[in-house]
Amino acid sequence: MFRWVKELLSLGKQSTQVQESEELIDSRIDEILESVLKLSRAQAKQGLRVEGLENKLEGGFTEMRSEFASLAERDSSESSFNWSDLLDAMDTLEKACRSLEQREERDISAGLRGAIGRMERFLFEQAGISRINQTDGAPNGKLFRIVAVDGGLGPSDSLTTRVVRAAVLRGDKLMREGELIVNRV
Repeated sequence: MFRWVKELLSLGKQSTQVQESEELIDSRIDEILESVLKLSRAQAKQGLRVEGLENKLEGGFTEMRSEFASLAERDSSESSFNWSDLLDAMDTLEKACRSLEQREERDISAGLRGAIGRMERFLFEQAGISRINQTDGAPNGKLFRIVAVDGGLGPSDSLTTRVVRAAVLRGDKLMREGELIVNRV
């Protein structure tokens, strides 16, 4: 335990050994200092690399946030898109189908109804819009408004005889009120 004290006291006697020991210690200290210097340089380089990666990561997050913001703007602008021209064209095609069926040209009418069906699927898939054509039973006052009365006699009052304009829903929200003609009020 006290060996280091004895060695310290015996250093005076062994001056040549001390000089060799000091040179050995100095060379080892130089090696250690050089290693510490290399390690600190390497650590500084790694710190710069980490800082560069952090900057790239933050830049990526900023870009991602701006993309999400532009997507949200695009979605909100698409939801405000006016579908009325397409919906009116579909109502006109349905009127043409009824006219063709009255003239007993059912093949052409079936083709037009197929096109209307494809457009309805497109509207539902792209915008969540569904058209409602109520042709049987009493009209639903929440979705349709009666615009005319057909003078014909029917089995019951207020039965729909013709849909003038289909009601349009986006989800559960009414986008456009439908218009009906009924047999009597």
